[in-house]
Amino acid sequence: MIKGVTREWKQAIMYTFSNGPTKTIDIVRLLKKTIYKLHSVSLNVLATISDQGSNNQAAINYLMNTTVTSGDSTLNKNLKYFIVNGKQIIHIYDPPHLLKGIRNNLLKHDIIWQEDDETLRARWDDIHTAYKIDQCSVELRVLPKLTEAHVDPQHLKKMKVSCGSQVLSHSVASVISLMAKSGTTVNGMQLQPSAIGTASFKFF
Repeated sequence: MIKGVTREWKQAIMYTFSNGPTKTIDIVRLLKKTIYKLHSVSLNVLATISDQGSNNQAAINYLMNTTVTSGDSTLNKNLKYFIVNGKQIIHIYDPPHLLKGIRNNLLKHDIIWQEDDETLRARWDDIHTAYKIDQCSVELRVLPKLTEAHVDPQHLKKMKVSCGSQVLSHSVASVISLMAKSGTTVNGMQLQPSAIGTASFKFF
């Protein structure tokens, strides 16, 4: 599929059949062949987009690692683009899949980082606690879009993009920030001040 950048159009141009996952070397070959064909009809390929399948990542890494620039014949492992037919091409991983990947990592691991000499921590438990506090409001919920399918690991719809984007939204971050700063306590549940880290991560 190709899609315009400055004008709203798209066109399917190729499909293939494979017995199992397409091999990395075949993805590289098909991608380069397609780009050459597009160049031959005066289309300028600015970027490629894919999900984070392991073979897709391996193909893009191969293209970037073997790109030769400025007459340098050595492998350049710092490039954020690859070159086909003399043209630089940026690769973008599909944002919905990135959102799901971030959400899935946060489910299993805390995310810790430094900001202005302060150590911050984002935790899935903070999101779950904010949801449970909000549930107690019944008709006056401030997070009405969140359900068990968004926050409970046992009921999570991992393949549904909206569940990832809604739980990592600005509105959820704002509520977590407010609860953490105000010390709101409902039925013995409370978000600790450290939950500011979770809110900051989601704002980012």
